[in-house]
Amino acid sequence: MGPGPPVILHTAVDQVISQENAKKVGIANYYLNILLKNILTKILIFCYLTAKKRVFYFQSWREYESAVSPIH
Repeated sequence: MGPGPPVILHTAVDQVISQENAKKVGIANYYLNILLKNILTKILIFCYLTAKKRVFYFQSWREYESAVSPIH
């Protein structure tokens, strides 16, 4: 039979494997993007909330200081 058919078979298998790998990479990239967006969103929300909390604490601390301090 010779070396003909196995070579063709190998190229076909290689193509299928590379297609599958490309799909896997595509899916991985897709989920990675979603994950990164989620993480970034969470970080932004966290920063926003902590900033709000800081402002709140700062305001309440100033109110507390002005209430406690003897000089009004």
